Amino acid sequence: MVKQIFIFFLCAAVAGTAGCSKLPKRPKGMPELVPCTVSVSFGGEKLPGVGVQLIPKNQSENPWIAGGKTDADGKTVLKTALYYNGAVPGEYLILFEKYDNPKTDKSGNLMPSEPLIPVKYSRQKTAQTVSITKGKLDYEFQLDGLTKK
Repeated sequence: MVKQIFIFFLCAAVAGTAGCSKLPKRPKGMPELVPCTVSVSFGGEKLPGVGVQLIPKNQSENPWIAGGKTDADGKTVLKTALYYNGAVPGEYLILFEKYDNPKTDKSGNLMPSEPLIPVKYSRQKTAQTVSITKGKLDYEFQLDGLTKK
């Protein structure tokens, strides 16, 4: 279920930013956001195309999920509610996902993509944690166990 939510979030984020020059009206009750970036690397090399999602540890106090997808330099600007730069200050579980390009079988049927990052990084039970604070703008994560580049 988390995987489906994560994939939906990333697809919506990419689609929502394509060609948009005006942000939708800020949701009622959205707290102040702290602008910040997340960098993802493995073996000293930055990882492009990694989906990053921050899930609040206490969702009753903070229901605002933030995330993004890393660029060619392995960095993403976090967005909350798909559009708004930054994240609500607080404690989060941070999830990372990257999948191989989809392939088709001999009949042309789409086959499941293989994860390029171990699934321990995409599950809430084994997720790392991060504390977003007003004083820190850049967060770096070094992953291990990469299966492919």
